[in-house]
Amino acid sequence: MAHRLSQDPRSDPLSDLRFSLEIMPGSRKFVFNASARAEILTKLNASLMGSNQRYFLPKGVSNVPQHQLLSEYQASIGFGGAGKGEPVVEGRPCSHIFKKGETCYRCKDCALDDSCVMCARCFHASGHAGHTISFFISTQSGGCCDCGDEEAWRHNINCEHHPYTSSTGLPEVPPGPLPDILPSVSPTVQTLPQPLKDSMHRTIAFAVDFILDVLDYSPDEASIPVNEADLRLQPSADPMMKDMFCLVLWNDDKHSYDEVKTVIMELSGKGSGPEREREVDAMVRKLEDEGRVMVDMNVINTNPSTAMHGHHHGKLLEMGLAMAQIDLGVTIRRAYDTFCEQAAAVILEWLLDITRARVGTDQLVLREVLAAEFLLPRRRDAFGFGLSNKGAAGMILPISAATIKEVPTPTRLDYMFVYHGKLWKRLRLSLKEIYASIISLSRIHKLTIGECPALLLNRTIESFPGSRLITLLMCCSL
Repeated sequence: MAHRLSQDPRSDPLSDLRFSLEIMPGSRKFVFNASARAEILTKLNASLMGSNQRYFLPKGVSNVPQHQLLSEYQASIGFGGAGKGEPVVEGRPCSHIFKKGETCYRCKDCALDDSCVMCARCFHASGHAGHTISFFISTQSGGCCDCGDEEAWRHNINCEHHPYTSSTGLPEVPPGPLPDILPSVSPTVQTLPQPLKDSMHRTIAFAVDFILDVLDYSPDEASIPVNEADLRLQPSADPMMKDMFCLVLWNDDKHSYDEVKTVIMELSGKGSGPEREREVDAMVRKLEDEGRVMVDMNVINTNPSTAMHGHHHGKLLEMGLAMAQIDLGVTIRRAYDTFCEQAAAVILEWLLDITRARVGTDQLVLREVLAAEFLLPRRRDAFGFGLSNKGAAGMILPISAATIKEVPTPTRLDYMFVYHGKLWKRLRLSLKEIYASIISLSRIHKLTIGECPALLLNRTIESFPGSRLITLLMCCSL
């Protein structure tokens, strides 16, 4: 299904989304803020819904409130049962995605291994009297409750919310190769109007392709050039190749809060007063929470005498090299590319949000669409990005390019695995939760995702130690 756009760039919601993303870096002077995030979310939701807002929003409401995510708004008003306990469906596993701070339970007598866990709701609704029980607090989002998954337990744990089907054994999987089109598990997808199904597929496909287009240019590792000439030669999607650069600091979990704060204060050269200290405190908190933070952006130098010598760029490079010398992860890249990465982060946040959202009362259909689009080849025309005069394939960095060549016909999911190392903490955790929501749809979904080549899978193992997600994927690929 191609992303066909009409002549008028704003004649339909998807065209409007694409047009906005194309002009946004320059029109906002490369400054990404809450307003930019809200604009992207609004246009994504408009493209997703098309003229069928009634399937997502209550009567009389045509848009999600600004700055709010769709699933959060649905839960706040109880749309389609959102925000309440999930209904009992015979044969459906729980698949509740754990949030940071939630309690997870293990039963040594019932579980096949230590990766099999239950949420509090399922633990208290199942029988474990006299068993060896342990629990822990989830330190991050991701991972899911295995209650109702017959592969996870030695015997039926008799959860009243997720009873087994009347038949015994694992769900049947057709013999031979797995199907190219996964069977639907959504109870309502066939009743949805075709224009709505089309808009969901087109928008989600565009969203994933945009992220991949951005990551084509992102470095595989946090490093900086040693001189100004190499700084300008870095891969960039900027069609104008403007000499405006951003210094981004990456969290390496090696340095303390105070160490990082001191380094920024000393090297940035912007004073040490109370206001600057509060500003740097906010930077370091964001670094710890999200995994990276923009420390500085140079301005266009209109003074020819200093611009000729690259005064501002040299200052950024000097600061970055000083940070790198004490083993801090640093990148200095064009402001255009940094802005696009921030836009891609919001789009990934939106993809995670729709895995929690409902279409009417159906909480599975959007996950199904996302799974289907993940398993299709990417389309490089999703976003112009200056690719027409540079060529996307030539701009992929060496490590990623060498890895993806191992796959004959790579899907979007293959690229996501290859590009995993380019992402920062918050995005990696979001992807982990997205993957968990997809493999929990059905056993066929689990097996199909598990076909991802081991070469690509190995790039993510270090990020998810002990995760049942990785355990499942590795088992499926055997």
